[in-house]
Parts: sequence; structure tokens; C-alpha cells
Amino acid sequence: MMSRVRAAFSVPCPNRALTSAEVCKHLPTHTSLRARRTRLGWSRTRVHLPSIKQVKMPRVAARSALTTLPALAGLAGGAVIFIPDMRDWFAKSAWWAWSLSLILTLAVASLITVWDNTRQQLTAARGEIDVLGQRITDAGASIDGTQRKLNDAHGKVDDLEHRLVESNTMLAGSGKQLEDAQGRIAILEGRLAEPSTRDRTQFESILNDMPWGRGIMAWLDNSPLKQWNETQCDPIYALEGKWVEWFFDSPSLEESFDSLHQALREFTNWMATRGFPLNTSEIRVFGWKEGDPTIYRIVSGDERADGWKGHDADRSEGHRLASDLLDRRRAFERAGRAAGL
Repeated sequence: MMSRVRAAFSVPCPNRALTSAEVCKHLPTHTSLRARRTRLGWSRTRVHLPSIKQVKMPRVAARSALTTLPALAGLAGGAVIFIPDMRDWFAKSAWWAWSLSLILTLAVASLITVWDNTRQQLTAARGEIDVLGQRITDAGASIDGTQRKLNDAHGKVDDLEHRLVESNTMLAGSGKQLEDAQGRIAILEGRLAEPSTRDRTQFESILNDMPWGRGIMAWLDNSPLKQWNETQCDPIYALEGKWVEWFFDSPSLEESFDSLHQALREFTNWMATRGFPLNTSEIRVFGWKEGDPTIYRIVSGDERADGWKGHDADRSEGHRLASDLLDRRRAFERAGRAAGL
């Protein structure tokens, strides 16, 4: 290699000093240099040195270049000292030799600088890759946590669905029990719709004790209620005492009976508070004798502080109560007939 370099840059050295024209004659032209470079194999080898603006040489690269330059210089000096051909060539073409050495040194230094910069970029890229890898690992962990939460949510949903199925099953069972209860209630209502023996017996007894057109009912319907004897009022008092402990199994009949019983109590209370036995003068007027039924009458207006107005008010109240008792007796019979009695 060195012989080819020496051949490319060799200049005949006669025993005498060369003139300037002879030196220029033997210097290679630009074309011949290009051809020789082609023969040497570096015609297409172009080293593009990056500018300072393009590459910011780090301190490590600068230190590497500063370390390399003395080494290359020492290598070139050793070659000059220990290689005879190189020493002769340096002696004959010192300017070209030192120029070529400087160019090669700068080229190698530039290559080392670029390589060191590239190495640092690769190191930075590895760091970024590590950071990205860590981020990916963190993202994977986050995804795993989200997946666990999602699995927990699915578990809760499954549990809720299971509870919903159980609730629907319980609801269906409750619906069946409700239907059974409604069926039993319908049976009981059907039984209640049929009059009981008690209802039938008591209903017939009341109708017999208060028949239409005779007895108590006839007297209540036709009496002027100015006076009455004990044969007329005793049956009414007896009914009031007889009905004290009575009740009916049918709700509708029980309600109607309570209304009738209340009307009877009000009328008997009126007779007890408004009716008084005859006085001595009235006994002669009515021709009452010892042993006859006791006669009760409403006090006349001549014997009252409120006069005949009070007398008429008492009679009107008695007629109202008697009429109410008749109406409720009629309603009671209607309720019994509706219940099948």
C-alpha cells in the first residue's frame, strides 16, 4: 500500500537540485490524482464531515479525539523513523507527506467523533427504549389491575344475577302462596255467604217479635204516643234486654242489626224519660181501677213549665224515634233476605 502511495507521489531525484519548472512538471495534475485515487480504491470514498451546528460534540467525543490525535501522530512518527522507505519519501516530499498525514488524522478523528456521537445516541436510544419498556410494563400492570377490577365487577354482576334469580324464585313462590291464600279466602267467603244457624235463628226470632201489622209494629205505626200502658211498652223493654248479647256472623247482617238495636235503645230511653204514671185526677178521668195495667202518659202542658209547646216537642220526638225504628226494622229484614235468610 505504501509503495503504491510512494509511486503515486514519487518525483525523480537527480544528483542536482531541481528547478521550479521541473518540480511542477513532475507534480500530479487534478486529473491524474483522480485517476490514481481510482486505482488506489478511494475515488468513491467521500467523508462528509458534519459541521459544528449539525453535531454537538460531547465532552467524551472531544476527549477521544484529543487522545487519538497524539496516538496517530506518534504512529506516523514511528513509521517515518523505523520504515526506511517512508523516511526517504518523507525526506523527498515532506509537504505532501505531512498534508496527507494531517488529512488522514483529521478523517480518523472525525470518524471517531461521529462513532462516539452515534454510540452516545444509541445509548440514549437504549435509555429511551428502557423508559418505554418501563412505561409498557407499567401500562401492562395498569391493564392487569383494570382487568382484575373488571373481573371483580363481573363477579358482582354474576352475584346480583344469582340474587335476582333467587328473588324471582321467592316471588314466584310468594305468588303461589298468595293464590292459595286467595283460594282459601274465597272458600271462606263462600261459607260465610251461606247463613249460619245462629244468623238464621236470630233473624227469624226478630221477625217474630216484631211482625208487621200487629203487636209492637202496629202500635208504633198507629199510636199517637200521648199515653200507653205497660202491656204495650213491656215487650219493647223485653226486646232491648234480649238483644244485648246478640250478634250475627254475616258482616252485613251484623251492621244492620246494630242499627236496629240502636234505634230500639233510643226509643225505650224516650219512653222511660217522657212517660209518667197517671195522677189522681187523671185516674178518675181514664177510669183506671186497681189491678189494671199501669198507664203512662206525657205530662200535659198545664203541668209543665214549658207549657204545651214542650208537650208537643216530646210527642214529635217520640214519633221521629218510632218512625226511625220502623225504618231500621225494614232495612234489617231486607239485609237478611239479601243474605239468603
